[in-house]
Amino acid sequence: MLGRDISAIDPSHNKTARAAYQAIIGADPSRALDGATRRRIAEYARAELGHIAYAPWLETYAALRGTFVEGCLPDNYVLRHVVPYSMSTYGIVTGPTLARRILPAAPIPDLAYQIAGQFYGLSMERIKPEDLADVIFAEISVVYVKQKGGLQGKGVQRLKRDDFSLDKLPHRDFVIQGEVQLDPEFAALSAGGTSTLRITTVHPGTRPAQAVSVGIRLGRSGDSHIRTASALKVILDIEAEELAPVGCMPDWSATTHHPDSGLRFEGQKVPGVRRAAEEMARLHDQLPHIRLIGWDVGIAPDGTPWVYEVNMAHVGVTFPEAFVGPLFKQFGWHRLHLMDDGEVFR
Repeated sequence: MLGRDISAIDPSHNKTARAAYQAIIGADPSRALDGATRRRIAEYARAELGHIAYAPWLETYAALRGTFVEGCLPDNYVLRHVVPYSMSTYGIVTGPTLARRILPAAPIPDLAYQIAGQFYGLSMERIKPEDLADVIFAEISVVYVKQKGGLQGKGVQRLKRDDFSLDKLPHRDFVIQGEVQLDPEFAALSAGGTSTLRITTVHPGTRPAQAVSVGIRLGRSGDSHIRTASALKVILDIEAEELAPVGCMPDWSATTHHPDSGLRFEGQKVPGVRRAAEEMARLHDQLPHIRLIGWDVGIAPDGTPWVYEVNMAHVGVTFPEAFVGPLFKQFGWHRLHLMDDGEVFR
């Protein structure tokens, strides 16, 4: 069955979860869980999810939310059970150099690629190294270089024409994307940094895809792109198109405002969120092979949601699960550990 080896995944995940819990209660001691709640969570992890190793993330969720909500999935459960189920027998079919190929209708700001040491254009025509700068800077002045396998904003370079040289480019595969001009209201949320939506969509297979959560990651002053080490996270109400009153800092401690601008989250409108959620669901309908996708999206001045990344293996559900979960109980995914491989990969 899936996920037999408990020890292979959990130590690093639970170290992260425990550090997050300590940050939450360090900032607000009233959020510390009492003994009865911790025992209830431990029993729930064993009885409903199959192992005590799933308790640390559930404790973190409960501390941040102020109560324990059954049905939320820990990150290590998602990695062990949900991701293999989501990808079925297809494996990881995307990455920064493949997204535009498998989702040609998506508005993705790609300009060029390096694949196996060769440069390619959008139609996979080869580009000579000496011509690369002329191709990518033909109409814009700033590009972003994103490595394959880069996580949490690492491995991203922001380059201008004057800064560009082949020697600065990574050795592994990468995509070069143009800078997207953001809607001024959307951009202003990050106090001179940058903002991206993380839209989580699910394709149940039996009905059309749907967005189950939208959050926004707000960069800090001086950030050229979103980095996990510095970005704040806030959940959005899709229908109301407004921020939740409480978000969290990178260490998971709760906050009600942006530390650089002083922007208060409560009641803050973010126009375009509903359209973005609907359009990501429509794009997911074009890829029913994958059950779960996390889309990184920016809103342009005309309301167009531009797709920066399509995340399938590292969807990042801990934050929305903590604030507005359970996201996946309606699909029965909290029971995946009880299925054998034949049921999961049907």
